[in-house]
Amino acid sequence: MDTSSTNNVISQILTNLNSTKTALRYLRTPTQTENISYSTLLRSAIIFALRHLNLPNKSNSLQSCLIMVEEGPEVAIAELAAMIAGYVIVPVSPNDPPSRLRYILEDTSISIAIVPNLQSSEHLAQAQALLTTSSASSSSSSSKFPILLASNTITNQTTPSSEELTTAIATLLQHPLPTLDAISHIFFTSGSTGRPKGCVSTHRALVSYCRGKNQAHNITANSVVFVASPHTFDPHIGDLFATWMVGATVALAPRIDTFTALGRCLSDSKATHVLTTPALLNTMPNGPPKCYNYLPLLQTVALGGEATPTSLAHVWIPHLENLFNTYGVTECAVYQAIATIT
Repeated sequence: MDTSSTNNVISQILTNLNSTKTALRYLRTPTQTENISYSTLLRSAIIFALRHLNLPNKSNSLQSCLIMVEEGPEVAIAELAAMIAGYVIVPVSPNDPPSRLRYILEDTSISIAIVPNLQSSEHLAQAQALLTTSSASSSSSSSKFPILLASNTITNQTTPSSEELTTAIATLLQHPLPTLDAISHIFFTSGSTGRPKGCVSTHRALVSYCRGKNQAHNITANSVVFVASPHTFDPHIGDLFATWMVGATVALAPRIDTFTALGRCLSDSKATHVLTTPALLNTMPNGPPKCYNYLPLLQTVALGGEATPTSLAHVWIPHLENLFNTYGVTECAVYQAIATIT
């Protein structure tokens, strides 16, 4: 792996290539938890990148990977593989209307898309059709690109032979990673005031954020960070890569469980840290005096996205090592300001 021009998050995460430590804990059901080691997760991402994302990506032009997958280990593997292969990550929701997707396609150089299933593929094809028929973007390179079904290429990915795995790792080690000034990801605004706007971030900003977050939140290799944000919000990507940078464990749950049973998710995942909104934290039944009995490991809660009610803060402060307020702009990678709530 050529690291002469970069020390980005991927180069640091790949130092755990042979680690058997848990990288991803997925609460598939209330009674079924999957623990995926760094070795397994990274090898899955590398094989996916080699088979489907043209690793090594030798193009000198900006190439982006549209990621519509929002659930399960698949979203983590898709984002990790895309960044390993040198693509710019562009997350979108499978529920986005074709009109919104069309604007996103117009503004980004999409080279490939990863979608959860055939229905989402057909949904994205409608946006491609809108783009193709638009006179203003008739020459756009984003009007046609391959669409990969995660259900076929990730969930049911065939086990690689030892020879293929050796080749994939050797290819990666010789593959120059993106420089720190290269674009790492683009998140789009809601478009509530008009056309959605892309917020562009670089690898330099991402690695700076990850280091700062880990230091401010005291995230170590022994931490378990529950990711409460959907993949279309940048705290999601920040939580993933910051956690993996220090060799800690990322915890995920189905979106419906995260929104309706956050307390159970934090308990079952053995979470030590979570970054969420005050509104979502406030959905936990009975508040911390009751739920703290089954959250003995929870150390740090960081809140952002909206104002934190004083009443909510006062209820939680006695039960945590740290309760933080966070604020920032997406263009600079997630958030840039943090303050302890006292």
